[in-house]
Amino acid sequence: MRREHDFGVISIVDDDESIRAATKALLRSVGYEVRTFASAELFLKSGALRETECLVLDIRMPGIDGLELQRRLNEAESLVPIIFVTAHDDATKRRAAIEAGAVDFFRKPFDANAFVAAVEAALRAKGTRTRTPAEVNANLTAARAAYRKAQAACFKAEEMAKDLPPGHPDGTQAFRSANQQVALASERYEKALREFVDFSRVSERSEGASTAREVD
Repeated sequence: MRREHDFGVISIVDDDESIRAATKALLRSVGYEVRTFASAELFLKSGALRETECLVLDIRMPGIDGLELQRRLNEAESLVPIIFVTAHDDATKRRAAIEAGAVDFFRKPFDANAFVAAVEAALRAKGTRTRTPAEVNANLTAARAAYRKAQAACFKAEEMAKDLPPGHPDGTQAFRSANQQVALASERYEKALREFVDFSRVSERSEGASTAREVD
């Protein structure tokens, strides 16, 4: 389970109290800190946007609806990723939400595992939204090279240890150190790979929205 505050706050804006409570319970169960709001107006007045790392947003609400809130946040150049949830899966509104930058769109009731996975992807992708494809690719290439270099050093240390008496401190220390470097390089490589996948996912959605506009 992830620790609270690892990713900041997830804010839920939905006029349905039961949905707010259920979604909050789901996200809290996997370790996220969650704040809930019964309307877009309450969310904006609260100042919670400053600490929100992901926004779960209903489409149809009295007053400012979900798409209008999204529009206002875009005008304010907010980078907070938005996941829409709605009981009314209107194709036109779905497309409008995605074209405006929403990272996902769920119809109520939604699959809990798929929803949590979407939140996790949105949180990871948030850190890549201001990076260029070239930067993301370069980071992945460097991480892969560092991992392969660490693997080679570990193999070399293992071979060196074979030429020393069993249990010799030089061989043991070198092999232990090399293994630690492999573990660190592996973690960096996995993180870079996740970043690349999430960045690609967001880019594909943006390209899909552009294609939809061209078809229209």
